[in-house]
Amino acid sequence: MITDSLSTWLGFLTSPAAPKGVMSPMELDGYLTGIVVSPDLLRPIRWIDGIWRENEPTFDGLDQMQTVIAAVMDHYNAITAALDAGFKQIEASFCLRPHPSTVMQITGLPIMVWALRVRTR
Repeated sequence: MITDSLSTWLGFLTSPAAPKGVMSPMELDGYLTGIVVSPDLLRPIRWIDGIWRENEPTFDGLDQMQTVIAAVMDHYNAITAALDAGFKQIEASFCLRPHPSTVMQITGLPIMVWALRVRTR
């Protein structure tokens, strides 16, 4: 399911402001899920730079920056709310691809595991 916040993120990815190598919506979803399920509360100041990876964005202005950061935080809050509601109600925003052996592969999982490492930095 693509949420409004992920749609905003997709729009940012197609803009000149997006740095090379910035997280895809699937990667962002996995990363934020990893942050949310971390045993320690992580303030955004500790993890927000991770979404850009190695390169900083060059925003067109303050409005674009606020819109993009708000979309990231909205998605973070949506993941938190879904987890608080119970695992039965969470719906993955990332792709599930059928494997030839009919096993489902969760493509966002490696990023979630990487996100859990953020707390040790």
